[in-house]
Amino acid sequence: MRHPFDLIIVDYLQLVQVTDRLARENRTREMSDILENIKQLALEIPYAIIGVFQLSRETKRRSDK
Repeated sequence: MRHPFDLIIVDYLQLVQVTDRLARENRTREMSDILENIKQLALEIPYAIIGVFQLSRETKRRSDK
């Protein structure tokens, strides 16, 4: 490697897509699969991985916060 690095940052995980049709039908399962794959990758490579995603702000509009 000409330019070694120690950290991988995956920004905006919502843009990552899965190929599994069943996972795409359920957004929670889709995100779970994406995070599981990133976790598996982190165990296989010698670099730290940070995944970043935005949380929904819809809860601020709810009356039962």
